[in-house]
This record gives sequence, structure tokens and C-alpha cells, in this order.
Amino acid sequence: MKKLAAAQKREIATLAAKTDATIDFSEMPEVTDWSDAEVGLFYRPTKRPVTMRLDEDVIDWLKSFGRGYQTKANHLLRHAMEASRDRHLKPDPQGAFVGIQGAISRQIEIVPQFDDDSDFIAQVEKIVSEILRRYNPAKLALIKIDNWFDWKWLGFSGKPIPYVAQWNLPSDRHPKAQLRIPPFVPARIVSQRRFCAPDYRQISSHDARFRIVSEQEPNTALAWYSGNSRGNGRGALMVYLPTNGSYWPWYAELERGETWRICKTEGISTVELAHWMEESSDTLAGLQTL
Repeated sequence: MKKLAAAQKREIATLAAKTDATIDFSEMPEVTDWSDAEVGLFYRPTKRPVTMRLDEDVIDWLKSFGRGYQTKANHLLRHAMEASRDRHLKPDPQGAFVGIQGAISRQIEIVPQFDDDSDFIAQVEKIVSEILRRYNPAKLALIKIDNWFDWKWLGFSGKPIPYVAQWNLPSDRHPKAQLRIPPFVPARIVSQRRFCAPDYRQISSHDARFRIVSEQEPNTALAWYSGNSRGNGRGALMVYLPTNGSYWPWYAELERGETWRICKTEGISTVELAHWMEESSDTLAGLQTL
């Protein structure tokens, strides 16, 4: 560490000698409204060294994925712990947590196609996997749309009258029962994948505005992501997430620079979504090949 200069030491000593009464707080007034505060947003667990005796084949398996096998072991144990908390699971007679495989399988892998930017797909993987880890929806439908789409698709249900668009986002006036599946024309749907459920039912633009999410896709998280991210340098992700007895619809737009970054969101804050991606990064790095 670089040593402090004498002037720096004097400045630090002067600041340390100040009392609270002499400090000017005019540029940082006291916060009295904490209604939007998020508890634990920047929490990072501290590490504690322990000695464990593991089976040789378990150690070999962890090391087979490359460096950082202890970090990977910590990820696996954390997923098991969170799964037991979320689902009120108890250890089995051998001491292993029931459902650990379910925790691991929450990592979704999307194979990039010729028109996809692999780094954009990696961001979508992070977000979708974090949705599964945080909210445990009964089912997930993952749909790729042929090209970029904007935020106006969020809650869009069609045009019952020519040139007059209609939206049905959940609110006091429009509860979850009114949220419609967005009417992407079948030709725009490149692929549809369903997890823990039968094949995704294709919705045509002719009758999509009459198809209600809570009836057609009960307890299902629906995620649409855009294709052609390789060519146009931007991507879109739209999610209808069942939570708290209703639906949470939100949209995110990402653009390519040195790295892919979030440039616009609707229905979710950019800070919150970025935090999800950060939380998911370590897990995916350790488990994406499992």
C-alpha cells in the first residue's frame, strides 16, 4: 500500500478531530421517508474458513469444471439452503437437502442461433435464471421473437377497432384477470420453449386479445426475448411474472457497447434489474455447464 504524504496525514487528523456539531450537513439532509428503501440490496455474506471431508469423486467432479471449485461448492450449498427455506424442505436421513437438483436446474441455457449475439443471450439467461431462483414459478414459457420489439408491447392486447390500440396492464381497474397474452403474429415467433409443462400453445394475432394469461397460462412466467441482436446491436426482454396473486409485467431494452448494458426499462427499475444480473453472474459461472 502506498504511504500517505505528510499533508494527507494532517488532513485526516483534522477531519478526525471534528465533532458532529461542527460538520455541515446542509448538502445531505436527513432522510425521513424510507418507504422505498430496499433491505439487503447490497448485502454480501462474509466468508468463514472451515475444514470439510468430502468424497474423492465429489472433489474430482467439482474440479472438472476448472478453477474455483470451492466457490462452486459454495454456490451449490447456497442453492440448497435457499431451496430449503423457500420450500420449507428438511434434510433427508443422509443429511442431503431434498430438492437440491431442482435448485441447480433453475439455471436456464439458451443456445444462440445465427442471428443472436451470444453476449446478449447470456444476459437473458442471467435474468431468466434469477427469476426462477427468486420467484419459483410453477412453469416458464420462453419465447423468441424474430426481431427487436419496443416497450409498447407491454400489456398490449390488440386493436379491437382499426387504428385504436388497447392495453390491459394489471391495476385497480384492470386486475390480473384482464392481462392478455400479447398478439405477436405466428410468423414472428421463432421458437417457444416450455419448462415443467407441455408445449407452449401458439397464439395468433387474430384472437390473442381474447386470451387471458391467468386462464391460458396459470402460474406461468412468460418471457419474450428478441432475435437479430447480432445484426442490430440491441435486444429486448419482456416478462409477465406471476407474483403475490397477480402479475408483474415489465420490459427491458439492452444495447451493445463494450459490453451489453440496460438502456431502458418499464415496470422495473434499471437498478433492480442490474442487481438481479449481478446476483446471477456468479451462479451461472459455476453451474452453466452442469
